[in-house]
Amino acid sequence: MVYSFLVFLFIILGPILFFVGAMKPKMLWYMLIPACILGSGIMLGGYALIDEYLVDCIFFGILFAFSIGAIPFIREKISNFDKLHLIIFLLMSFYMVFQCIRGVIISEDIRMMRFVIYYLLLGIMPFILSNRYFMVLSSNKAAMITAISGLLYMLTYFFHGFYSEFVLKINRFLPQGSEWSGSAAAVFPVLMSITAVLCYNENAKNWFSRLLVFLVAFISLIVGFYYDSRMVILAVVGLMFIYLPRIRLREILIILLMAIILVSWNNTLTVYSKYSFTDYFLVGIQATEAVSGQQDKDRGSHFKRAFVLLDNNIVSALVGEGWYSHKLILGQRSTAFAALMIDTGLIGMLLTTVCFLFAFIKVLISRSKYSILLMLTIFMSFAWLMVAPILDIVLLYIMIMPFGLINQLSNNMVVDEVDK
Repeated sequence: MVYSFLVFLFIILGPILFFVGAMKPKMLWYMLIPACILGSGIMLGGYALIDEYLVDCIFFGILFAFSIGAIPFIREKISNFDKLHLIIFLLMSFYMVFQCIRGVIISEDIRMMRFVIYYLLLGIMPFILSNRYFMVLSSNKAAMITAISGLLYMLTYFFHGFYSEFVLKINRFLPQGSEWSGSAAAVFPVLMSITAVLCYNENAKNWFSRLLVFLVAFISLIVGFYYDSRMVILAVVGLMFIYLPRIRLREILIILLMAIILVSWNNTLTVYSKYSFTDYFLVGIQATEAVSGQQDKDRGSHFKRAFVLLDNNIVSALVGEGWYSHKLILGQRSTAFAALMIDTGLIGMLLTTVCFLFAFIKVLISRSKYSILLMLTIFMSFAWLMVAPILDIVLLYIMIMPFGLINQLSNNMVVDEVDK
């Protein structure tokens, strides 16, 4: 019921976003951020393509507006660094298109063509986002939209699991892989949400911003413990620690206390879970290993097999075996890191890593007051490649692309450019 309603809602939302993109193209960022976050976890027919569908609708609407001359192409002079970042991102995108075409040929699966469209559109996006015609959001507004979108997403994700257990009477992990992505990938938006809400509070510093910090951090912890996700807990604790000097101790204690109380209700939230919240403290590392030990073993074995395959053949080492070949070789989907190594080789891994590096350096030289937070976010998103299959999450690329979301948060603008 809940899943069917969400799928129906997103499907009818697509044409609406196309229409708004064509008629009100300056609303681009207002549509793009929620679409990337809200659509990032839910699956359709076992494929996580809702966010792709929504983003495609937005940009096809924008391209339609371009085609009829409704949008002037106004590009400001960009720095040499941005030009180089743009070139590297473009090379990465079109290299991935090449690998996706290889994957279609090797697997003889026409469904893989969705990734060709996916990476083609990613390659076009920075050119569209660099157009001065589109509203450049203030870092404050971009952070608020991101934080609220992330909060709504996490509430929806939590309610989906809660509904599965208490209404459908099935384990909350059972729908993963068919209705929702696995928890390691599904919780990825938490990283950007926590960063955004801390940036927003730094600027606003009012009752609403403090409430938003509390809600996002609190719900993130609930989702992290409810779905046994160590990456969420690490993201929340790590980012909050960096921001600790700016947060009142009372607020931190309230967030932690409420998270402990709610998640430790073993007879409600964790009816079907083998381990309760208190087990993490009483049993510590042993409980965590018992919950995720097999997954960790799989990740480790996939890393080893990826390096063995690269060592066996110099051509495979450089260009890989073609998109999604790792699933045929390993027998299952693997982490983004292992998938990149097997599917695209050292060239694909290098191009992806350099894109992250450019995004990191861009924040560093921007001298933004959020620099430390944003650089840590980029580092943690790269680390996420080691634990989850997140290459098909649009939000990942929107974060690190030239003129992307990280750039919006670090632009130091107080008001939207359209208001100047």
